[in-house]
Amino acid sequence: MSKQSNNQILLSICIPTYNRARFLVELLNSIIQPLNKASLKQVEIVISDNSQSNDTEVAIEKISAASEVHISYYKNSSNVGADKNIVLAVERAKGKYCWLLGDDDLVVTDAIARILKQIELNQGIDVFMGDKEDIYIKPSNIMKSKQILNLKKEKIFDFKKEDIEEYFRVS
Repeated sequence: MSKQSNNQILLSICIPTYNRARFLVELLNSIIQPLNKASLKQVEIVISDNSQSNDTEVAIEKISAASEVHISYYKNSSNVGADKNIVLAVERAKGKYCWLLGDDDLVVTDAIARILKQIELNQGIDVFMGDKEDIYIKPSNIMKSKQILNLKKEKIFDFKKEDIEEYFRVS
């Protein structure tokens, strides 16, 4: 499913998955739709599949055929467990940076553009953190939202001792 060389990839979006093809398709659409020509050259999607069914593989083949985005799909020969699947997704990435997403996550429209901009403005930074909202469906089918992280703005870590101490300082 490769569509470009790996020497241009700046951001690998790494997605470990297990039997959630329906959710994964929604996630992939939320990633692919806002990508422009410039970001297509900088972004790859890496999927590490722990399931033994073919549902995910078929869904990925359809999406890959209809999109210009570079998608690398790996189906594990057996269920290696969640932790190992996460590690495999990141190990298989070719980008300079990795963004680890759950297969049931969704990405807001401008997220990838904002991440690429932060990488461009902050060369050499090790970790970028941004806000996340946990949205879940209650049994009554009413969507509820709970803010997980409220940073007010993106936080950039350079792993300098003073940055870490400042961020984790207890008030």
